[in-house]
Amino acid sequence: MIHTVREVDPKGEIVFIGASRGENILAHNRDIKHFVVYDKRGADRGFQGIWRTVARVKEIVRDEGSVYFSPHRFLRASVIGFMIGSENRISFRESAASFLYTARVPYRYGIHEIERNHDLLAAYFGRDRLEGPPALPKLFPSRGDFDRAKQFVTAHFQDMKDVVSIAPGSVWPTKRWPVEYFRELIRLLNENRIGVILIGGDEDRELCLELTTEKTEYLAGKRSILESAAAISFTSALITNDSAPLHIASAMNVPTIAIFGATAPHLGFGPLAERSVVVENRSVECRPCGKHGGRRCRYKHHECMKSITPDVVFSRVMGILYEE
Repeated sequence: MIHTVREVDPKGEIVFIGASRGENILAHNRDIKHFVVYDKRGADRGFQGIWRTVARVKEIVRDEGSVYFSPHRFLRASVIGFMIGSENRISFRESAASFLYTARVPYRYGIHEIERNHDLLAAYFGRDRLEGPPALPKLFPSRGDFDRAKQFVTAHFQDMKDVVSIAPGSVWPTKRWPVEYFRELIRLLNENRIGVILIGGDEDRELCLELTTEKTEYLAGKRSILESAAAISFTSALITNDSAPLHIASAMNVPTIAIFGATAPHLGFGPLAERSVVVENRSVECRPCGKHGGRRCRYKHHECMKSITPDVVFSRVMGILYEE
């Protein structure tokens, strides 16, 4: 959305409202003029936090002719947009308190989220001004991020034929491919002189340590998101669950092997890199069991993930790497 708005309205100032981690993720994005932090689970919790966030935005946005786009359908986003007082407020028809918006767009199912967000822009700018398909998401690691990533890969994988990234974690347990499957996949990759960098956040550090081998290094909890994005860009592919690293790879256009279990790509959050493949078992009738997965399999079998064996994923990886 950000890049498209800049292309259509080069003179407009873009103010982005988001969580503090979003400010780090969108660092170096020159299309954004101001980033207003909304810490909804911390300092800005509750209505007073909403009021403070709106006040911060109003210190920047003094033009009543401003436009407020909200791809989020939560009540907080609707209230913030209304309180800011933008003349044009656009979100989805299915958003909570959608009557607070001046224009409401149907939330189309079965398409990618970037296409749905494109619909919001079209509601204001018009389809004729939005040339071509939706712009792909982008991240902008710094030159230092790239330099450190290159040094890391060069130092640890000189004897390898190739290097891939693996992101074994997920906030939702039902979206995680079994750890023993990842271990077997890493063994198969290492046997073929393919080194592995394990990617993730602080919460994935223990899991990544468990999977580390002589030909595997982990960055989970050691690098920022942009540093991890830079590291991924120096590998030939990312193997991941349906989790945040999938979207990082899309933003860096790194070939992606995405393993889907409890969720499914048709919900709108599949990989967007030019060379990507989704590994899933469509014959499991109970999937998808939710937009975000869950804490546990309601049927206690987790067949959607357990039925995807390491040799199947390994075959897809080799196909991406060497176009087999």
